[in-house]
Amino acid sequence: MVAVPAEAICQAFGEFLKEAWGLDRDDALAMARRPLKEKAAEVRDQILGSAIKGHPLYAIVVAILNDVVDHSEAIDRLGKSKVALLNVRHIEEVYTVAKYLFLEKDRHQEFEWRWNNFAVLHAIRNRVLNLKLPVDVSMSDFLKANIDRMKQYLSRKFDLDESKCLDQWEKLSNWMMNISIKEVFEKAGRRASYVSAAYDWNSQAVHLSPLGDYYLGFNLEHMDFGDFALEAANTWVLKLCHECACLVEDQSKLRDYYFKQVMIETYGMLVAKPARYMELSANGGRYAALTNGILQKPFDVDRIKQSAVGEPPADPYILNFPT
Repeated sequence: MVAVPAEAICQAFGEFLKEAWGLDRDDALAMARRPLKEKAAEVRDQILGSAIKGHPLYAIVVAILNDVVDHSEAIDRLGKSKVALLNVRHIEEVYTVAKYLFLEKDRHQEFEWRWNNFAVLHAIRNRVLNLKLPVDVSMSDFLKANIDRMKQYLSRKFDLDESKCLDQWEKLSNWMMNISIKEVFEKAGRRASYVSAAYDWNSQAVHLSPLGDYYLGFNLEHMDFGDFALEAANTWVLKLCHECACLVEDQSKLRDYYFKQVMIETYGMLVAKPARYMELSANGGRYAALTNGILQKPFDVDRIKQSAVGEPPADPYILNFPT
């Protein structure tokens, strides 16, 4: 990495934002300092505005994005409070579930079935276990029509006689029954963020995570907990653009939007917390590559984009024919 002062890097960033998108310093900082809810809503609209509505994961992603907007508003309202970290962790878990869903390309039809039928399944569970009543006619018809999928997707122990599989109905408390949060984090490549020192959750339903070993162990030399909460939440909100790219018709357009927002957020951090940026850059990785790219003239936009947002995600529906 070239040893240059933060002021020079900041100037180079400002020049790039001006050249690439016509943003001056005040405009860029105003965008970076917007409420998190506004940013999350914009990300949602960018993704859903060109989403493929026939995609098996469409309805699930709609719920994910709306949920992220709600928790972003909670973070805005809580302000600089450690309590906001709970909502940050919630957003991180929802983001990780989204990543997991797209990675499991062979199970997209299964996830669609699970999501669309969970309300009925849970109603049957409530009737059988809590009300101690037999299933009614419509529920019985549903079970007969879906028993093969229930055996395939949920448990081979399911039976049309619900009394024979009450233990399985008891477990049906979330739509991803039998898929643990640990599995979700591991398959999403985020095992280090999953903390299970004292116990192992057997549910992907988003709860409040054990925060001590992960979030509260961060080095906050250059920021307070409020700054950390917003930085972390911004990261997960924007990264949804990357994970949900396969859902949209024009992936390159969404990637360009993601690139712009990452550069604006990074510039905002560089202006507000230069020591924080310089520490990250000194550690190598993405920030070092981004710093090197931004200091080279003329700007190599493709190189800078690669450093900022990485490679686009692989589209599971693209067919590659042998040459």
